Amino acid sequence: MIIDRLSQITGRIKDVKELFRLVNKRINTIVEGMSRVGKTFVLDRTFKAFCNSECRNKKYVYIKSLGTKRDYDQIIFVMSWKYNDIYDENCKEQIFTEFLKGNQQQVERRILIGVKNSDLPYVLFIEEKKKLPDTTRIFLEQLLKTGKVSIVSEPLDMSDSKTRRFYQGFDRHEVRPLNDDKMELLFDHLVIEYSVKIKPEDYQEIRSKLLVEVAGNPGRLEELMIRSMKEREVNKEDILSKYPSSYRNEYAINQCTMFLAALCVFYRYYSRGLGRVSDLILAGLIFAFGLLLFKISNKYK
Repeated sequence: MIIDRLSQITGRIKDVKELFRLVNKRINTIVEGMSRVGKTFVLDRTFKAFCNSECRNKKYVYIKSLGTKRDYDQIIFVMSWKYNDIYDENCKEQIFTEFLKGNQQQVERRILIGVKNSDLPYVLFIEEKKKLPDTTRIFLEQLLKTGKVSIVSEPLDMSDSKTRRFYQGFDRHEVRPLNDDKMELLFDHLVIEYSVKIKPEDYQEIRSKLLVEVAGNPGRLEELMIRSMKEREVNKEDILSKYPSSYRNEYAINQCTMFLAALCVFYRYYSRGLGRVSDLILAGLIFAFGLLLFKISNKYK
């Protein structure tokens, strides 16, 4: 994805550094955030940062699972074999998949023994999109009990109580939505990258409406750009008709601002009549908050 090359703009370098710090301390961590905000990107970049760094005091395994335990067994086994923790004279690189077709318990036992005897600890980067199967959870629990494994994972389906208990002791790193300045800069670059044509007189308004719609989500913004790329030219009327929620959000903010302004004016004069200093201070704070909200509402007009 083009957005992956724009990490300097999206500001995910800070997220990668923070996750790097947690992983380096062997802290089990869940990478949280809204859908398409960049969790997988941060997870992948942190893994690559370790692989390209001089931190040779750990062994790193990236697991991209489709929701089956076999995914975990194969990847961990192969990586363990690569790190020379599992050795078998009959297990050649060309036929490791055939070797894995054997007894499942035997494969698990060999993995656990190999990890326990490892000279360095393992870090598992887990990109899991589905619910964690019970067999996988039990296997991961056994790996954690060896004291040689730490886990960095995307948030899984926590509807199951056993899965919630498994992740109960994990730290959490939240990948937050980007601020307005970064989203505007990202929008400008994506327009160029995807060769999307926008009339100069409509550019500012279209950008404002789309950024309100995506709410700081870079993945969502790129998704809209890919759709626009098919049309080549973005029309202001089409944007306003497709995303009327932007107007509704703006209307709601303006109504709230008007109500808050009226309330603070009333309260200020009322507090003057009472003559209490605390009421005057509170009225001033309400008035300041009203001005801030007014500024926010005007930003998206």
